[in-house]
Amino acid sequence: KKIIVRKARDKEKVLGLDGKNYELDENMLVISDSKNAQAIAGVIGSETSGITDSTKEILLESAIFNPKNIRSTRQKLNITTESSYRFERGTTWDNCDTASKRAICLLIEYADAKFITRNDVYPEKIKKETISLRIDRLNSILSTELDRKEIAEILTSLGMEIEPRQENFLVRPPTHRVDINEEIDLIEEVARIKGYENIPIKVCATSIPLYNIPQPVLDLQNIVRNFLLSQGFYETINYGFNKEDDYLKLKSHSFEKVPVEIENPLSKETQFLRISLLPELLKNLITNIDSQFEDIKLFEVGKVFFVENGNTKETNMLGIIATGNITHHHWKYKSQKIDFSYFNGLIQTLLKNELNLSYDMSKNPSKLFNPIESAICSYLDGTIIASYGLLNSEFHPKIKKDIYFAEINLEFIAEKYSYKKTFVPYPLFPKSKRDISIIVPENISYSEITREISKCETDELKITPELFDVYCGKNIPEKTKSLGIALNFQHTKKTLTDEEVNKKTEEILSKLSKFGISLRKF
Repeated sequence: KKIIVRKARDKEKVLGLDGKNYELDENMLVISDSKNAQAIAGVIGSETSGITDSTKEILLESAIFNPKNIRSTRQKLNITTESSYRFERGTTWDNCDTASKRAICLLIEYADAKFITRNDVYPEKIKKETISLRIDRLNSILSTELDRKEIAEILTSLGMEIEPRQENFLVRPPTHRVDINEEIDLIEEVARIKGYENIPIKVCATSIPLYNIPQPVLDLQNIVRNFLLSQGFYETINYGFNKEDDYLKLKSHSFEKVPVEIENPLSKETQFLRISLLPELLKNLITNIDSQFEDIKLFEVGKVFFVENGNTKETNMLGIIATGNITHHHWKYKSQKIDFSYFNGLIQTLLKNELNLSYDMSKNPSKLFNPIESAICSYLDGTIIASYGLLNSEFHPKIKKDIYFAEINLEFIAEKYSYKKTFVPYPLFPKSKRDISIIVPENISYSEITREISKCETDELKITPELFDVYCGKNIPEKTKSLGIALNFQHTKKTLTDEEVNKKTEEILSKLSKFGISLRKF
């Protein structure tokens, strides 16, 4: 005895007219009686609401639904019907009433039906808003010289109400014209009725400025692209938006940037300008995994947006994501899995060899990454230029794979990167090598040690440290570690003597002693 329009209950099930069961969620709309849903609103009726040869009484329902809701419901249920096709494109209030009356007339005329009663629930009638139309604006866009009388005749012939206002018109379109909402829509209607063939062709009198990406940024992006493509990566291009769930997920893992929220988003999927390249790259990776791809290496060059001191900032970033094996399966060779050693080497090669950057490495404090298999690279002034490592499994609980991700600040690197290639001659004199084993407090990083060693260099003497051993355990004091480092001494103008090498080694050990570092005694 009742018709109720309500939101579906979570996991509520409806048996459709097509014989299929549909499981609904709380965002879907249903038409219900006092007990059960009789139709998925705007999409499909239930089997219990169907008509058979024995049907004697029919209830007609004519309604208007939100197009966004119908489209969302149809996509989630993976169904397309004539009803959803019409409703998701928008219908009007007056057509709803007209259609109802026409259907009743047809049933009476052709099916010998008897009309019983009609109930109209329409609490507040909606009228189209008026639109201001500027005559000079219309003629400017169309390159015409139409007068007020001709414009008024065209618009009134289309069922529009015209109210003159000085040099302009206030125009109220008919309610069935849902496509007319702005001044430019009215101008389009005038052009359509006047005839496009009657609109004169004029060449644009002003030059159109081109959007030029600064050359340093463009060059840097090309270097990065070429390097990653040579390493077997594929480039992706995503929309510059994140949904709220993406941001909240990042925030729960100590992501500190404040997002830029869009005031009038087209959907929940585009509620924020993207604050990181990670969410979309992770979706790309999941899509490939769902398509049965196992070895996936992707990257994206794009901008991220965030709020800083009340202002919106945008930064060019590079995102890299990878999982599976380094190379595809080959019958002759055993594939090597992507691990932190490979991924770290990839980032170091890009920053050091390709971009010739000087930086310090340290532990990555971000909860996005595994605390052991991750790192950050900081420029000499402390600015973080790269954050990378093994993604925390809590960030992708449905994917039972190791996923490595890196985000690199190309905006900052473009300011520091030198595009001049300097030739360095091959050394003419042999290098000298000393191996040292040192006891290091556990809070001292290897990058601090290498930075201190570099202070002992001169213009003619280069010292290259190489870490070959790390040991913790027996015969090592608590809260310390043992590092084995090979020191390579290379002079550009002479062969170093043992005395000179030993003296420089003592100088290095002296500088390291201020960190509480000492030679290991065996």
